Amino acid sequence: MIYVTSNRTEPYWTAVREQTRRSEWLRDKLELWRCRYPDLDDTYDAALFSYSVYTFALYPKGYFANIDSPLSGSIRVEDWRAYGEEVKQTTSRLLTTLPSHYDLLTNIRASATLPADALPKQPARIGRV
Repeated sequence: MIYVTSNRTEPYWTAVREQTRRSEWLRDKLELWRCRYPDLDDTYDAALFSYSVYTFALYPKGYFANIDSPLSGSIRVEDWRAYGEEVKQTTSRLLTTLPSHYDLLTNIRASATLPADALPKQPARIGRV
């Protein structure tokens, strides 16, 4: 679901979005979720994701842009905007404290201790053999 609803424009994401086969269940639900939020009944038999995961994944994709939230009138617009700005500032500040992906993986790999017999005897071959 995350792949077929992606709004990223890189070639990989465009291809996945346009070429991935969607189940009838997913097609029906995506159409329904343009009109209302996912609920427990929509995903009661979902093995991997709860309804809240669908909501969190679809919200930034604009799926609920035309849906009024039941609580939309309970928060003043200026308070909501101020909260949004605070979240952006906090996110920006926290992102500066994170290592790059390369540094993170390098550190994880350096701290991993594998038994000698877990390592391959010869380098893995890449590509066709």
